[in-house]
Amino acid sequence: MVCRVIHGDLAPNQYSSQSSASGCVFEPFRGPVHVQYLRLLSGTTPPQCIPNLFLHGSGVLIERPHRCLDPTGHQRDFLRSQRPLEDLVAGDLQSGWLGGLLVIALPWYVALYLQHGPGFIDEIFFTHNVARFQTAFEGHSGSIFYYLPVILLGMLPNTAFLLKAGRQLKNLATDELNLYLMIWFGFVLLFFSLAGTKLHHYIVYGYIPLFLFMAQVAEDIRHFMYQLAWPVGLILVRFFLPHIAALVQPHIRDEFAGLVVAGALDNFGWGYRLVLGTALLALVVLPFIKTFSIATRTACIGAIVLLATHALVLPIAGRIMQQPIKEAALIAKAHNYQVNMWQMSYHYFSVYRQGLVHKGQPVNGDIVITKINKLKDVRQYLVLYQKHGIVLARIEEL
Repeated sequence: MVCRVIHGDLAPNQYSSQSSASGCVFEPFRGPVHVQYLRLLSGTTPPQCIPNLFLHGSGVLIERPHRCLDPTGHQRDFLRSQRPLEDLVAGDLQSGWLGGLLVIALPWYVALYLQHGPGFIDEIFFTHNVARFQTAFEGHSGSIFYYLPVILLGMLPNTAFLLKAGRQLKNLATDELNLYLMIWFGFVLLFFSLAGTKLHHYIVYGYIPLFLFMAQVAEDIRHFMYQLAWPVGLILVRFFLPHIAALVQPHIRDEFAGLVVAGALDNFGWGYRLVLGTALLALVVLPFIKTFSIATRTACIGAIVLLATHALVLPIAGRIMQQPIKEAALIAKAHNYQVNMWQMSYHYFSVYRQGLVHKGQPVNGDIVITKINKLKDVRQYLVLYQKHGIVLARIEEL
């Protein structure tokens, strides 16, 4: 909410108005909404309209307005398939989503409209919602099957449970709760698969049903090696990643991608292989510990992969991708540069810069932060900072 309040005071079409933090802030509002709705479906406990009203209205303010389709979209689909029309209307009223829009969200948008005029509405509703659905923003496109491999990789190291749940989907659908979860996930998958702009984290809004499906079939995994194959494969790919990157680098045509891979090779030392080798050994030992239950083994797999990822992989990714942005931002802050973020969207630059960043077509004399391959058509520019393909430069002649 703080992110939306801050950005609400910015003039539209002039500054970057999206914060990656807003997606993280929205997540705590999502779970309670579903819990309240399930209480409505079960009829065992009366739903609490006021908390729902607050959760829905605040969620729309925190995230983009199209996010109000989740969870309300699949909830309405479920009621439509299971309940008569009068229950559908009652569900809309009792779940609080309509009241949240009218009582909390609508006054905010009216106030911003009065402050900034129609430009704000065009930006937040049409540019960042309708246009994102119709076209691919910033090159983030993909086929209608884009999210299928994303889901398989996103469920690692427990992808075996997902595949098992997929094979038992027909049996799971006999339960009303599972049917609700299927509509929930199906709505999210279909909506974002049809959207023009595709980003891997969009499908995260449908992960909760998958987790619940996987939990129901976890005890049905009889062969532990089948479950173990996925995390072992993940660790092996990471272990040999330096060799793979070295083989691929000469064939990369994109200059920015080539510099990123070159920067990654500089960060793969002996410690990288030592940590991953230890993680691999720990995974291989697990089948020989017969006293462990399936739940204990699954927890151990998750802990091993999680520790290896957070202790090793993420810091390397941060040094490659985020450190250049941070260093460029600190230079801009030290010299009080007014920076134009050109054809890229690294929102945390503004955090390190501690100031607003203009976004748009630069003119002669502008200082831009961009990727190196975006400067190939610029006639003359002065490099102020450059690392891993990220360039802070002054445009002298376009």
